[in-house]
Amino acid sequence: MAEQHLWFYQKSTLLTVVDEGPFTDNQLLQLAKECKISLNTAIRSPTRTKNQWINADKVSALAVAINQAKLDADARKTIEIEERRKHKRELAIIAQEQKLEAAKTKNEQRAIVARKAEAIEQRPQLLPALVEPGKYTPVGHSQTTVVVQQNESNAVPVLLNIFLWPGLGQLVQGRAGAGIVIMMIWFGALISICAGIGLFLAPVVWLIAVIDAALYKKPSNVIVVNTRN
Repeated sequence: MAEQHLWFYQKSTLLTVVDEGPFTDNQLLQLAKECKISLNTAIRSPTRTKNQWINADKVSALAVAINQAKLDADARKTIEIEERRKHKRELAIIAQEQKLEAAKTKNEQRAIVARKAEAIEQRPQLLPALVEPGKYTPVGHSQTTVVVQQNESNAVPVLLNIFLWPGLGQLVQGRAGAGIVIMMIWFGALISICAGIGLFLAPVVWLIAVIDAALYKKPSNVIVVNTRN
């Protein structure tokens, strides 16, 4: 059996350098294979180096083991990088397939809705129909006029006219023409205050805008319903 020598190596810590060991020849080779010592690591042996510190690359067996361990580590790293890239590509393919499947499902749903709408259009006699006044009424049906009154609160338009700017309330009510006219008149009244005219005109415009917004009623919707006799 070959004689086993004892070895020590220097390990750098945060504050100082400590000696690790002793290790046999085989143990030191194993440390090299595990990349725990490098070519520049200081090592010594009472029998081989007479306790003199030398770099690990001076021992040929250690140098070969360290270089091989480095090559193996680089190979593993390359394999891991390629595996991650492959995983990313697979995830991208899955996401694309899911996107295509969702688009296909959406198109199928649209086709179903279109077929149902076409079927309804082809059988008007089976369902009530909403038509405009004066339009054609299918045979066997009668027209019923339904008036839908939409009651909406005018509180917000009135408050806008009172505290912000006359005419804003009319815009909120959907009356763009009236709102713009009142806003322009109010703006002119404010400018004419310097001439003294606006002192009388501004309150009048403000009051008209508030009262007009408060008394406004939205037009009723008239719906003609075709019902089967």
